[in-house]
Amino acid sequence: MVFNKRCLFFLLIFSCSLIAETKEEFIPLMTKEEKEVCYKNTEKAEQRYLIKVDTKIGFVDGCGRMIIEPIYDSALEFSEGLARVEKDNKFGFIDKSGEVAVDFYLDFAWFFSEGLAVAEINSSDKKVFYVDKLNNHYFENRFNQVSSFSKGLAFAENGAVLIDK
Repeated sequence: MVFNKRCLFFLLIFSCSLIAETKEEFIPLMTKEEKEVCYKNTEKAEQRYLIKVDTKIGFVDGCGRMIIEPIYDSALEFSEGLARVEKDNKFGFIDKSGEVAVDFYLDFAWFFSEGLAVAEINSSDKKVFYVDKLNNHYFENRFNQVSSFSKGLAFAENGAVLIDK
């Protein structure tokens, strides 16, 4: 059995993840007693960590239980309750149980910040916009580049425009 603990780098987000050659080889490194204590800890049960099995990404909880099967091509950590995931070259968002919150129709997406995520649908003009958790679009067809919101503000067009939420 090949079992390695490595750190994966997803863009600028660093997270320590577990890697196994096959799904069957993923075995949490805890005794039965440790697992029982862990399962009673609500905070640990709510945590989600990226796991890569073969070439696919999924999520385990803080106790090492597989919560979201590794079916995604790429993923970002959870932000504001949702994780950006990629499947078949399209991006969408899932909740902590693995349910799809925003369908897989986006050609680009980033994490949620202050209720909005940067997104793009491949079009001839390559305009970016923001999508919320209910799949509503904001500032469509207005900007070529935008940043995530922070303290109610975001930059657009390489800092030339300031967007007030």
